[in-house]
Amino acid sequence: MYLFHFYSGTPKEKQIKANNDNCNAYLDFQFNINSDPEIDYTAVAVASNAGRIAKYWAKQFSQFISEDFGIPIGGNNGILIGGEYGKNEPDLFYTHMPAMLVLPLFISNPVHGCWIKDKSKQFQIARNLAKSINSTFPNGGTFAFSASSYTPQEYNAIKLVFGSDDPVNYAKMILRQTCIMMQSQINYSIENYRSTSHTDRL
Repeated sequence: MYLFHFYSGTPKEKQIKANNDNCNAYLDFQFNINSDPEIDYTAVAVASNAGRIAKYWAKQFSQFISEDFGIPIGGNNGILIGGEYGKNEPDLFYTHMPAMLVLPLFISNPVHGCWIKDKSKQFQIARNLAKSINSTFPNGGTFAFSASSYTPQEYNAIKLVFGSDDPVNYAKMILRQTCIMMQSQINYSIENYRSTSHTDRL
């Protein structure tokens, strides 16, 4: 059985809430950003204190996205310790469970930006999240979901290629799709989508 809690707040607040709720795993979501609009790899951040399960989970998701979207795997086999230049360490360091921050696509890449707004591509990302969870945690559990925001400087850069839409909203939609897939457990097929209840703290 898969249960999901959605968290908001500061990075540390979200992690403490997940710890207090005895979650089995923590998944944070953010589209990557870079000053070079042609960069197109996929990767997953884990904290410097990450264990074997978190790294396996991260590697699985990076591999799934790379195969599905035909883009390279970044980092070390899809894993970025501490995230891009260590900036994501605080997003994951305080968890007491396997934790990762997925960076599936680059919001700063115009091609990726079109994919992010495409419902079929959103479904692909959600399906790959569901596959990675099922592969890493086949016995189910309680999972913490979160969508990270950006700095004001990053938002200014995002607007140049993505417009006024907030990419965090797309991240939240994908996480909700993942939740529905995992709770329905029906082959991750878009034809089998159905509504389901879940704890929502976004």
